[in-house]
Amino acid sequence: MSFDLYTGIAISSGAFVLTSIVYIFDLEQFRPLIRPTLLTGLLGYIMEVIALLVDLGHPERIWHYFIYQNFHSWLLAIGLYVMIYAAIMLVEFAPAIFRTV
Repeated sequence: MSFDLYTGIAISSGAFVLTSIVYIFDLEQFRPLIRPTLLTGLLGYIMEVIALLVDLGHPERIWHYFIYQNFHSWLLAIGLYVMIYAAIMLVEFAPAIFRTV
């Protein structure tokens, strides 16, 4: 299961960094790559959230991440990281969704 998390995080983080660089440095030649890159990152983070639910063992207890935090657990650190970045990618991809509707 860790292979899925580490490769998915690498692909999704690369999408996040590429999109950020295009926006920050205003690179117009890479602007057509933003939508597919954001979609790749968003799908990667959604798959990582699903993988974390499997790692958790009881997916219905996902709310335990927020209530019973064990600060010595790597699963908490990775889970919070993935949830926060999935939310960021969803917000970043939202204009592309609402523009086509």
